[in-house]
Amino acid sequence: MAARRRVAVPSEVSGGLGAARSRHVGRAPAFALVEVAGDGSIDAIRVLRNPSPEGGHGLVASLLVGEAVTDLVVAGIGEGMRARLEQSGIRIWHDGRSATVEDAVRSLAAGVLVRLADADADPGSHGRPPASLN
Repeated sequence: MAARRRVAVPSEVSGGLGAARSRHVGRAPAFALVEVAGDGSIDAIRVLRNPSPEGGHGLVASLLVGEAVTDLVVAGIGEGMRARLEQSGIRIWHDGRSATVEDAVRSLAAGVLVRLADADADPGSHGRPPASLN
């Protein structure tokens, strides 16, 4: 059985699992934090407001690290943010298809997403996917 995960998904509104995903990590209005059991089931969800939606990447990284996030699902991410999060042990996954937070979390649990560290690719930037994942 896989380990429990605390998954963060940038979202456009504070709507929980049904919220639309934000394509820009640093400027997302909110982050859904989803507790995922080893069997892939969703145990709990909390929504946190972005402390700096005007683009304070250091504050966003500190928020996610402070909340003990294990995984982050993104449509694209800038190099600086990616480096900060990976250095803190957060695994970053690319998902350019899921429309909602729930879709993204279920895709991760199903094992269909590509981990950016595993992709031999440019990390993408500010909402654009990595070049090899287009």
